[in-house]
Amino acid sequence: MNESYHKAESWRKRLLLAGIIGLLVFVGLLFWGDARAVGEKILNLPVPLALLLVILSAFDYYFRFLRWQFLLRPFHFHLSFQESLIVFLSGLSLSATPGNLGEAVKSFLLEKRDIPVSKTLPVIFAERLSDGSGIALLATFGAIQFNYGWTFLLAFLCFFILAMVLISREKWVKSLINFLRSKKKLQNIAGSLDSFYSAVKLTFSWKMLSLSIFLSSCSALFQTLAFYFLLKEIYPPITFMEALFFLNLSSIAGGVSLSPGGLVVVEGSLMALLLASSVPVEIAATSVMVIRFFNLWLGFLVGIFALRWTISHWVLQEKY
Repeated sequence: MNESYHKAESWRKRLLLAGIIGLLVFVGLLFWGDARAVGEKILNLPVPLALLLVILSAFDYYFRFLRWQFLLRPFHFHLSFQESLIVFLSGLSLSATPGNLGEAVKSFLLEKRDIPVSKTLPVIFAERLSDGSGIALLATFGAIQFNYGWTFLLAFLCFFILAMVLISREKWVKSLINFLRSKKKLQNIAGSLDSFYSAVKLTFSWKMLSLSIFLSSCSALFQTLAFYFLLKEIYPPITFMEALFFLNLSSIAGGVSLSPGGLVVVEGSLMALLLASSVPVEIAATSVMVIRFFNLWLGFLVGIFALRWTISHWVLQEKY
């Protein structure tokens, strides 16, 4: 109970920190784009557009959940649809962490359903890798058209290749496991690593990873459509390819930077790209604030309620 309580307290502090950083970023954007002008533009957004953004964002999160379900399938865990959904939503509360790795909280929550962490951590890593790959795939179309942004894309490609090479070197991993098993004090670690690597091989097969990247691309495409329709309403000259390239390249930059949830880096990159394309500063600030609310902070808020429920019912077994 004490360990669970301390972990819950740790998550609460991280949520508070992420919320404070996010608030500071929004305040900075407000003043960068002229607070009054930005406020007016946000308040004057048509209701049908707001509803469209909600629907497109819902599809974005839907495809993320489909990917989560798909990656869990080979393990045949005894997990109901409702339990899987609440764990997925809870993970969104810690998406504002470096590389979204805070979503590893899902492994801890699943452990409360007698599912070993060593089996579910590879699923979290596969989510992150396919997420970046799907976004990079869309950004590549823009990079080809605009001949820009190859540095970030090549950096991600190198990371992807390195990860796949390390995973495919089974002899290296088995040698390490056998060495750990030969040391009495390290035998438990060897068992966990063996279980972890078995799960990695299942999760990171080319078939699993290819479909995961496809689902991630679908998710990123709905984010892009939301950004495009938003910009088209307040700045008609924008093209779909510009919206696709600007948003996804900025997301890659945020991921490579390992800043919490891409905060500051995504917003700064997106602002810079929009301003470089002669988008007025108040329109750029408005579009960045609105799209970041839908593709990051909406999930964050939903995730807080889901995590609070999960902690009280699964972790502490009492009101939290």
